[in-house]
Amino acid sequence: MSPSPPKRPSTTMDQQNTAGTSRKRRLRYVWRACDVCRRRKGRCDGRKPCDFCRSRALECRYTADQEPTNEPSQQEDSAVSYSAVAAPPMLPTNALGVNAMLFSKGESISRVVLALQAQLDSLVTHMELSNELHTSPVVAIDPALPRQSAAPRQNTALEGSGSAIPPSRDAQINANPTSTSDAPTVAVANTSKPSTRRFYGPTSPDYSLNAATIKLRLAQAPPGGPTITEETNPSLEDDQTDDDERTLIQDESHGSAVQERLAKTRLRQCLAQLPWLIARNDALRLLNVYHNVIGRLHPILDPKRLVEQAEACYVFHSKPTSDASILHEDTILILYLALSIALAAEPASQSHVGKTLYKGVEHLIKLKLASEVSSLDHVLIALLASIYHFFTGDTRLAWRVCGISGRMAMELGLHRRDVHRHLLRDEKQRTGISALIWSIVILDRQWSAATGLPQNFQESDFDQSIEPPEDAWYLRAMISYTFMSPKFEVPIHRVAAGATYEQDDAFELLNFQIDQWLKKAIDGHGIYHPSPETAVGVKPTVDPSKPPSPVATLLYLRANAFRSIILRPFFLSGSHSNVSVKMIKPSMNIISDTIGVLSMLNSTTDVYKTQHPFFQHFLSSSCALLFLVVAYVRADRNRVVIMQSADLLEPFPGLVKREVERALALATAYSTISQSSCRLAKRLRHLEEQLARPDFLQPPPIETALDRTLQPQQNQQQRFPIQRGLGEKGDTVGGAMGTFLDQGEFLQVADDTMGDDTMNDWPSNEVASQCV
Repeated sequence: MSPSPPKRPSTTMDQQNTAGTSRKRRLRYVWRACDVCRRRKGRCDGRKPCDFCRSRALECRYTADQEPTNEPSQQEDSAVSYSAVAAPPMLPTNALGVNAMLFSKGESISRVVLALQAQLDSLVTHMELSNELHTSPVVAIDPALPRQSAAPRQNTALEGSGSAIPPSRDAQINANPTSTSDAPTVAVANTSKPSTRRFYGPTSPDYSLNAATIKLRLAQAPPGGPTITEETNPSLEDDQTDDDERTLIQDESHGSAVQERLAKTRLRQCLAQLPWLIARNDALRLLNVYHNVIGRLHPILDPKRLVEQAEACYVFHSKPTSDASILHEDTILILYLALSIALAAEPASQSHVGKTLYKGVEHLIKLKLASEVSSLDHVLIALLASIYHFFTGDTRLAWRVCGISGRMAMELGLHRRDVHRHLLRDEKQRTGISALIWSIVILDRQWSAATGLPQNFQESDFDQSIEPPEDAWYLRAMISYTFMSPKFEVPIHRVAAGATYEQDDAFELLNFQIDQWLKKAIDGHGIYHPSPETAVGVKPTVDPSKPPSPVATLLYLRANAFRSIILRPFFLSGSHSNVSVKMIKPSMNIISDTIGVLSMLNSTTDVYKTQHPFFQHFLSSSCALLFLVVAYVRADRNRVVIMQSADLLEPFPGLVKREVERALALATAYSTISQSSCRLAKRLRHLEEQLARPDFLQPPPIETALDRTLQPQQNQQQRFPIQRGLGEKGDTVGGAMGTFLDQGEFLQVADDTMGDDTMNDWPSNEVASQCV
């Protein structure tokens, strides 16, 4: 056996010692890493931005610094889901009253306390729901069980009013300070809905059943008892209690309890966040802005009551132990919506603050829209949400939500005058509900006209005998306006369907009705006008002691918008007639007058700025008529007669150019905050470029006898190559296509040499899609 070879001396320890002196030491771990480094599972130095993101021009973000969303977190088990706040709410750097990027030490401590309080509320809600799951199983309940055996609802500042229809805003919720531990706890008891009076129309079986019950009750009553009308109304069911449907809603009751607890937690967070977003004085000022912008037109909220609610919110934040019985869930939602509308209407304010306010309660508003209507406040919340969408530029969503608010009012029976007399004993309540009903009808009609969508409600849907408030003269004027509007829309619908419209006598009749309506609407009120003596259809009274009325000016522009609607059909039609030529002068007068009034409002007052969505519709309406007139004149071979007409006070091209420049200045000034203004500005810039061409509105060359003889031959030679090229594919050239090619210069078509003289009718459908 050969001896084993000698082992080489191990150098492992030497290598380790050498490596220990030359190897770099491990860097200290940072307590957090950015999102990019976490995804790549690499080292992060913890800076902001870190070296890795800075060297690669990446956005360096840390999860802990993200702004918490306002939507409730969705857990796998919805029964134990709760909304936890992991970090204090991030405040916008340009919030009202805050101009610095960094907060002071005291404010930072307050934010930490605020975050801890929000987390504590979330944990308390989670513990309460967990206890219900383990100790309060859903059991069958005897319908005969007395209602006192159910666990009483706790009174907090965030409880709903719980009042029947219609609600009393001054009603308070009586708290039960004592609670017995041995009382049976039922999950349904936490979600017991307030007793409501459901409305049933005459076609409903419940209406006949209620009527029969009333008659039987009166038949058994002693002589001299109350009559049927004094006793009750068959349209309203008074005996609707929670116990009647308790056995049917047990399966859904626990989910409702979770939603209710989540809503309370969310409202606590909103109350805690409000002082950080808006200072108290700014909030009171914004409520005054809301009253000037919306409250004067649609008095659906009591301004004094709204101020009291705002004061209570700030007092509750500074002294959580104070009496905040005035604060309920619906109250906070209404206040937040009013502040959001004011922030959207005020150009100088920060729009992101209003969006933050609305996003904070958006989930709760959606729950109101999708839940059963049990309070008049639900209708108010829906209508205020539609107004907010209108001021943020989404008119279609505003039209939709306004329709929902009207349907909710119908569920309460508020569209019937007899229900008003039966339910409302106070004249102030009747006045408030009538203002709400007519505001819904008026706004629905306005937004349906602005979007071109059908109206949500017809004239017969709401009782026309419901009297509007005496001091709301804008509502009274707009109610008659609403009843007149269907007849004014008939001509433009006929032309849109393909018919022609040359009834100048019908225009004179409708124009006369507009003049009469306007004189009655603004009687005794002055208007903003650059030259009041040239006002269209009315001679406003000029009283130096009284300033012009913005509301009267709004009605005056509304009348001009009416006139533009009945003038458009003359230029939408494809035919060219003397009647249409005759309507060019009144059309240009309406366009010039409307743009002049809007320019004056924008330069001398803040009315145009704060109520921009209303006035933007008038500007778009006048520009639509202007585009139609220009397209009509451009397509008319006899435009030399039009432009040299003695009816126009100045040459037609110069008049059009001046109005386009004024309208473009208004649209451009608000193009960054209004999507409608941005779209209109683009159209006006294109038209301005076309007007700069020397041959755009110039008369065509005069044809001689020789030209008229040679023209048919040239047209025949041009037509054959086109037809041969398309005939290989089985296509033909239609008159509309030839017309489109002939008008390529106005529609930005590169080749404007194609087409012939027999295809020169301006395509009304193309013009309508480009201008309206």
